[in-house]
Amino acid sequence: MIPVLKSYTKNKKVRREKNEETKKIISAGVALCMAAGCVSCSKNKETSERPVNLVWYMLGPQKAGIEEVNEKINEYTLEKLGCTITLINIPTDYTSKLRLSIARGEEFDIAFTANTFGFYEFATKKAFMPLGDLLDEYGKGIKEILPDYFYPSATVNGKLYAIPAYKDAAQESVISYNLALAEQYSVDSDSIKELKDLEPYMAAFKKDHPNEYPLGLTGYVWKYFYDFTGYIPVSGDRTLCMYTDMDGDETKIMNPFISEKTREYLDLMYDWYSKGYIQKDAATADSIPEETMFSGGEILPYQQETNNRTKAPELQRGIIHIRGPVMTTTAGSMQAISSSSKHPEKAMEFLNLLNTDAYLRNLVTYGIEGKHFVKLDDLHYKYPEGVDAADVDYSSYQYTIGNGYLKYQPEGTPDDIYEKYHEFDENSYKSPTLGFYLDPAPISNELAAVQNVYAEYGKSLMTGSVDPEKYLPEFLEKLNAAGYEKVLTETQKQYDEWRGIK
Repeated sequence: MIPVLKSYTKNKKVRREKNEETKKIISAGVALCMAAGCVSCSKNKETSERPVNLVWYMLGPQKAGIEEVNEKINEYTLEKLGCTITLINIPTDYTSKLRLSIARGEEFDIAFTANTFGFYEFATKKAFMPLGDLLDEYGKGIKEILPDYFYPSATVNGKLYAIPAYKDAAQESVISYNLALAEQYSVDSDSIKELKDLEPYMAAFKKDHPNEYPLGLTGYVWKYFYDFTGYIPVSGDRTLCMYTDMDGDETKIMNPFISEKTREYLDLMYDWYSKGYIQKDAATADSIPEETMFSGGEILPYQQETNNRTKAPELQRGIIHIRGPVMTTTAGSMQAISSSSKHPEKAMEFLNLLNTDAYLRNLVTYGIEGKHFVKLDDLHYKYPEGVDAADVDYSSYQYTIGNGYLKYQPEGTPDDIYEKYHEFDENSYKSPTLGFYLDPAPISNELAAVQNVYAEYGKSLMTGSVDPEKYLPEFLEKLNAAGYEKVLTETQKQYDEWRGIK
């Protein structure tokens, strides 16, 4: 569970937990508080004479250098804001530990959150503080840089509960292909406009390599190919089994499994599976060979070029664009202010600095310049001589921290990478459900039953591992028996209400 640093409460005692992981985190937190000067050495010293200290829970690794980096952070925040920070990195079970801390009424000021880390739950239970007025008054720098389309995913019932990280938010599903095999089989990537255009190249490959599989497909990778149909999962969450159609009625929550487009996709995958283009264990496989002729993936600008730098020539890959980038959520990385915070104004001032100040952003991200990284210019960094990513004694989960466009990039990254990211996001298709959260309470039993059915049939159907002529009707019948229509109806109702107030 998350430690309770009682040095910020009236009795100034530290709650010690029984499990060893928590003990280590608590010890680190106390050491950081002492280093920051937030624990008084004299009982007679007035609390008002000490700088405000903000406790910041982060999803991040526990490394030896965190205390030294925290001291450096505090030097800077004391100068800029007149406050100190206790940075507490939680490496595992983050959501459950934060949930337990909130349930126990423990005080903290700022916490990392995301759509996949309990954001909706914590916002609706009032564990996070509404930020609208605080942002207007103390977050003016954030408001200047953050595009309007970032806010809906951080908003619940019309109120803003978190500050999204300003970073790449769209993703593009693509076909990835082996460059060496493409040359060998004269693949004309410009002529490939849809999935079925891969057929002649795979047939030629299979003829020469009867025991190999030209299409890399697994129970995870299928989604990239299915995205070409134009169905967008509600709020980016495929586990809900509900979609909108970017080529059709964007206001309708639908069952895509009864559509002609989905049936065409399933038939194509089954045909290819039957011909031996797809590996036999596709539905359960965790990975595909790097040398596979074709596969699916998500891509960002320059990502493939970067990946190829470390690959042998026979493993380097190209990409084929089919639909373009899509944005389904901007809630993948956010910072919230706790309802238990005694200093929400100062917390917002800190978040504003974190999102507008390159020195602080990179200090929290990479550590101390000269020791943990070497700054090469305003965009690039490298590790000091004799140090690499594996043995540096401070690191972070970089996506969790804040404005990603302030972050230094590894040596050799193209100078215009952030311009490309901006263009990528600005030109992306914005999902109509961007910012919509389903309250599962009215349909919790049905939703769980539907997800169980989907888990039973989904991967097998989507990878072509079973005949849709037989198994698709079974799948649909079991979905209906599980209460799928009730799930769709309730979701549509909530979506319509949300559209009316967003």
